[in-house]
Amino acid sequence: MKQMYFVILLVAIAFVISFVVGDVTEYNQDQERNTWPHQETNPVPSFEPQHDILPEPKEPLMQPFEIAPQPPTDAPYTILLAQTTGYNTVEAQTDSTPCMSASGDFICGRTNVVACPPSIPMYTWVSIDGKMYECLDRTHPRFGNRFDISFDKDIQGALDWGLRTKEVIVYKV
Repeated sequence: MKQMYFVILLVAIAFVISFVVGDVTEYNQDQERNTWPHQETNPVPSFEPQHDILPEPKEPLMQPFEIAPQPPTDAPYTILLAQTTGYNTVEAQTDSTPCMSASGDFICGRTNVVACPPSIPMYTWVSIDGKMYECLDRTHPRFGNRFDISFDKDIQGALDWGLRTKEVIVYKV
C-alpha cells in the first residue's frame, strides 16, 4: 500500500516538473515574440507618451468659488431702523450644527451672512452700515426685528459689535 502511494507521488512530481519545464522552454522559445506561453501573438503596446491625447483647455476646468450675487443697486428696497447684534458659528451660541444655517446653507467661513427676523424671506439681501449680507439664518421671534450678523469664528468681533441700533436696507429681489 505504501509503495502505491509512493508511485503516485512520484508520478505527480514528474508531471509537475514536466509542466514547469515545458512552460519555461515554451516561454524561452517565444521570448523573441514578446508573448507568454499560450498567449495570442499580439504585439506589445508601446508606452511612449502621446502628446495629443488631451488638448489644451480653452478655459479653466473649474471656476473659482463665487458667493451668491449681490442685488443690483437699483433694486426696490425698504429701510428699517432695527437692533443689530453679532453672533458666531460655534456650538455654544447656536446648536450642535453651527455651520448649517436655518436655510440649510453651509455658512462657516462666510462673513456676509445675517440672521433675519421671520418676516424677512430667506435669501433676501440686506445692507447694514454699507456692507451687504445675505439672509440665510433666523432670529427667534421674541427678538422682534433684530438682525444678527454672523462673525463666523471671530468671537471678539461679535462682542465688540454688541447691540447697536442701525439703519437696515432690505432689498426686494
